[in-house]
Amino acid sequence: MITRTERHSRSSVPPPHEREWATSFMHRRGSGVAERPALSLMFVLEHVAVAQGLSFEQMRSNRHYQCVRAKHLAIYLARKCTPESLNTIARAFGMSRGAMARAINSAERQMAADVALSERVAALQQLIFESWTDYLATATVSSHERGA
Repeated sequence: MITRTERHSRSSVPPPHEREWATSFMHRRGSGVAERPALSLMFVLEHVAVAQGLSFEQMRSNRHYQCVRAKHLAIYLARKCTPESLNTIARAFGMSRGAMARAINSAERQMAADVALSERVAALQQLIFESWTDYLATATVSSHERGA
């Protein structure tokens, strides 16, 4: 009979074929993470603004409920998708670091309370990553065409 400890230790170690697959995939593809430039803060913010039907300036300066909600989601996604610090994101919005933390907490609470909103934010995040990949591919093609 397998004890609880043995079962736990077995399940925490991935089967060898999964490790081989992961290793093979990463070698074929490359690490991907280090090679791809990090998402730009303004790239994320502009995409959120467009998705919400606003300009970045409207989202940044307006205190209307819809603009504030969009701003909180933009701040949340900027923090989640970019390597930028809270201070850098705060400067983009003209806000304090503390206000940034409150905005992120507000966005997280809204998403926890509204499953549909959470799904829309996840879909938007995916679209932003896809757009960034396309943008990088286009920039690479353009630079190769100029060099040719």
